Amino acid sequence: MQGITTFLEHEPTCLSRRTKRSLVASDLMVQPVVLQVVESCAVITRILATTRYNGFPVVDDRGLFRGTILRSQLSVMLLERQRSQQTVRDEFLSHSDFLQYYPRFPRVKDLPPGEDIDGCMLDLEHVLNGSALTVTSDTHAHRVYRLFRHLGVRHLPVLTPRGAVWQQGAAHEVVGIITRKDLHTLESEET
Repeated sequence: MQGITTFLEHEPTCLSRRTKRSLVASDLMVQPVVLQVVESCAVITRILATTRYNGFPVVDDRGLFRGTILRSQLSVMLLERQRSQQTVRDEFLSHSDFLQYYPRFPRVKDLPPGEDIDGCMLDLEHVLNGSALTVTSDTHAHRVYRLFRHLGVRHLPVLTPRGAVWQQGAAHEVVGIITRKDLHTLESEET
């Protein structure tokens, strides 16, 4: 289904209120592919080459959620890093740097070969979405479905608090991710 937009039904039959057990986000999530705030170019290139995800959770050095970053942003950062032969950490990319590639963002196979990619590090801090929409592992599946359906969300990181209770501004760890495709697959299995 690559390149095809997955549309979700208005009312999910698979999440009917008549089911014996209510599903929650932890029942829907898959293991996330997580990036560090400062990540090596080699790791980013490998992840982009081996996964089809469009968005990735980003964590700090303590494993705490910082935000999300898109595949297109990562590919532009890699391409610009290889073109400039400078560390992107010292040179922040502007919005117009990303727009020059829209709507045809570079793919991993389009990136020029670089001998120094193993030593390269990218700082994702200034590009990541620090206010990304997230859910908790015990969020009801109907709410998750509505977020995808009504807000057009493509991926939702699933978080759990580090510590005993939820509180504003508390530290959270990424325990999973739910994609639109996961919900569509769940719907297809039930019909």
